[in-house]
Amino acid sequence: MSTVNSILILPIFFAVLILANEIKYKAIFDSCITSESATIKDLETIFSGVLPETRSEKCVAACLSERFGAMVDNQLSYDGLKKNLIEQTNNETKALDIADQMFERCGNITDTDRCEAASKIHTCLYELSHLC
Repeated sequence: MSTVNSILILPIFFAVLILANEIKYKAIFDSCITSESATIKDLETIFSGVLPETRSEKCVAACLSERFGAMVDNQLSYDGLKKNLIEQTNNETKALDIADQMFERCGNITDTDRCEAASKIHTCLYELSHLC
């Protein structure tokens, strides 16, 4: 699996970015774990490439997606998706093409429950990881 593919798995393509900057993002991890009454294991599950299944995994995914700007108002954020893909690919043209295709397919996914919205968005993005 390519680096970009692993980024896209969960939570919405941030795994490599976060792992590379673990100390920088520790406050975000801790904040999401605390605010969602989750555990380190929930966070580890998300970064293992497994789609979130439990309520706490889904809510941690939602929190991280919101904090990194990938999800706004329970929907995928085109600007957040684009920004993060550009950072990860170092290829703006490719990132914008991928972002366009992903947003076209996943941009209308929502749910009144932010945790379920994040889970649905992540599932959609996971299904499109072949674009990378």
